[in-house]
Amino acid sequence: TRWRYACRVSCRSEKMGLFSMSLETIRQLASKRFADFQGLPDSAKFYPNLKEVTAPKTGVWSRFRIEPVLRYVSSIGSQPCSRRNGSIVIELFDRLDAGTANIIKVADALEQWFSYYQVENLWLGAAKTYLDGQTELEGERVGMDKQKTIVYAVRVYVPFEYDEN
Repeated sequence: TRWRYACRVSCRSEKMGLFSMSLETIRQLASKRFADFQGLPDSAKFYPNLKEVTAPKTGVWSRFRIEPVLRYVSSIGSQPCSRRNGSIVIELFDRLDAGTANIIKVADALEQWFSYYQVENLWLGAAKTYLDGQTELEGERVGMDKQKTIVYAVRVYVPFEYDEN
């Protein structure tokens, strides 16, 4: 059987209560996995709770976010089991004059790092990479205006499923 259709004993074994903090739990588990990734320095990893993203002078930098999509009842037995799914999205950026080899290597390493990983009730699927090409980002503030910066962008999507109770 495929991993996502396999019977998940954890759905019945770990009780988190009727109003579990599953989105926060997903954020914590996925953020820890990203923080443990050694292919980027910590100074090049940006999370949603940071106020301003300041790109490093050289090298690839990233933005991390989680996009929850759906919550549904996955099984009904002695008690219902609900499941959340969505995507972990890691956007990678590099300057146009740097070429694409380094950013593609980082994307490949992230795919391998996240694909088919499982911790607690969080199950990750096969990661996918999208090459966005040239993208315009808002840069540093100069007076009342923000500078626009054109960079090369790549997105790594990692589908996830999380058994809530």
